[in-house]
Amino acid sequence: MILKRELNIFMYIGLLYLAVHIGACTYDQQGMLPEFPDYPEEYHCDEDIGPYNLLPSSITYTPYIGIDSVMYLDSQGTVMVFSVKEGTIYTSKGALMKYNVFELGDTVVYCYQTEAKHFSLVNLEEDMKFSLSIAARPEYTDPASRHVRDEFSIWYVHPDPPPFISTQVFFATIDLRTASYPYHNIVIPQLEVFGKKFFDVERTNYNNPKIALWFNRTEGIVSFIDPNGKKWRWSGFK
Repeated sequence: MILKRELNIFMYIGLLYLAVHIGACTYDQQGMLPEFPDYPEEYHCDEDIGPYNLLPSSITYTPYIGIDSVMYLDSQGTVMVFSVKEGTIYTSKGALMKYNVFELGDTVVYCYQTEAKHFSLVNLEEDMKFSLSIAARPEYTDPASRHVRDEFSIWYVHPDPPPFISTQVFFATIDLRTASYPYHNIVIPQLEVFGKKFFDVERTNYNNPKIALWFNRTEGIVSFIDPNGKKWRWSGFK
């Protein structure tokens, strides 16, 4: 699949998500930077631009640390509870392909090593799952510069076959760091859903045909419209 320069940021993040290879690693004893085994042969790396480490402040971007479950209500008061699974900080490998870098028609594969943290929100009764990711990523527009940003993504995991297919439904720049392209969401200072008010809510600038979602840093996913068109709103943590 050819990755063109004009791809928007969400398509880019989606390709990154699919490209990342989770692997075992160790840490050096002085700089505490991750040390990895060799890249998988299928990456065909031309240049290694990593590693990238998360800022400590980025790890606490979501309110889900230490949370066991989160409850949602629909307009009729029906309750849906998601269990929250918090992953440890892990290290992984990824690759970016750039075309026409040095001359027309060439391809350069930039490999990198990154830190990330994941959360999963799962409801087995409705077969719904959200996968949340906090990660340090290289800047796609100029990977050779080794510029980095910390990013946050939410993916809706499709229950239909084939398995493990995800659609990105939210993206935010946590910390721009040395990168040059900040993504700006639609910011809603106050959002009322079924009689409850939420503040500093964000929604992406693009519409997903499968699911809609609103997020803030206090309640996390404050509201969403499920694949059946039903709207839910946050009710509480447990």
